Amino acid sequence: SFGVSRAIVWLQNSRNSGGSGAASGRQATARRGEEANEYRTGRLKHERVVVPRAGDDDSTLLDWAINVMRVHGQRKSILEVEFRDEEGTGLGPTLEFYALVAAELQRRDLGMWI
Repeated sequence: SFGVSRAIVWLQNSRNSGGSGAASGRQATARRGEEANEYRTGRLKHERVVVPRAGDDDSTLLDWAINVMRVHGQRKSILEVEFRDEEGTGLGPTLEFYALVAAELQRRDLGMWI
């Protein structure tokens, strides 16, 4: 469901991770020697969006999430979220963004849940 590029990266990562134990360690070493001439694809493209924290302006975090998903929902790149006027980037702020959006979706006043 994520497209060919993500499937290739997943296969490459799972092949490189090898297994555990001495026998699989020898197999992984042998494979690495064979892989020297193999073709490798590039990394997945990363895109970064900057969003304000909830309460920073008139729009809500949920409004920002909807706009981000409208723009980036059909793309195959990895989406990273950064909060405006904060230094953190990468996985931490991205996970926090999704957690905050999930909390917003659970609000009673939205009337989404019984």
